[in-house]
Amino acid sequence: MAATLGENVRNHRRRVGLTQEGLAERAGLGVGTVRKVEQVRTAEIATLHMHETWALLAAAYRGSGV
Repeated sequence: MAATLGENVRNHRRRVGLTQEGLAERAGLGVGTVRKVEQVRTAEIATLHMHETWALLAAAYRGSGV
């Protein structure tokens, strides 16, 4: 089964060594938003957080040193 969007955000965040707090700071979002995005289990709910999710992924990518 494919990973959910929230699982992908969490897995990438962990892979680059960021905490939820660190990712939130890099993305300019609240830590509660990071938690909500990571806990999303359905695509319908994930789309409600799409802007925040892209900000989180971008921040995690910047933190990876790539």
